[in-house]
Amino acid sequence: MRKLCASLVLCGIGVVSANANAEGYIALGYAQLDHSDRSFTDGEFDTGNLVARLGADISLYFGAELRLGTTVVKHEETFRGADVEYKQDYFYGAYLRVKWDNTTSLTPYAALGVAGGRERLDSNVISGRDNWNDVSYAAGVDMDLTDRIGINAEYTQYRDDEYDISIDGPSVSAVWKF
Repeated sequence: MRKLCASLVLCGIGVVSANANAEGYIALGYAQLDHSDRSFTDGEFDTGNLVARLGADISLYFGAELRLGTTVVKHEETFRGADVEYKQDYFYGAYLRVKWDNTTSLTPYAALGVAGGRERLDSNVISGRDNWNDVSYAAGVDMDLTDRIGINAEYTQYRDDEYDISIDGPSVSAVWKF
């Protein structure tokens, strides 16, 4: 999986750097992610996450994007007598985006890529970290406010098929184009 992720990143960087007309962007946003099928809780809980994105439009219909995020609002609960705290130390992803280019200020898109990260579980009984990586996908809409500034709304799903866990939810970002 790491080789696939590295290949996508290098491919995206190569395509973007080869295309002098590529429009790049930086985005910073907040994602409310739902974690499903966890063994240490009753099944589902939410975390609040900060997500940074760096991307570029390769053509009118395709783009490439890199993401990096971390949990800023942890999940805390008492489970079977133990105080449990869960968060993502970090997560990352490399995506290819397909967008519908049109004449309005709204641009819908779908993205497919690979993602991974390291999660942390701390309690008064045991603590541990686990790495995850798998395929990820997203769908969203970009809205231009000016030529350089915009906002983004998106729904993303991260998977960890090894443990049959899904992490998904909506996010909102501020976008600056360069």
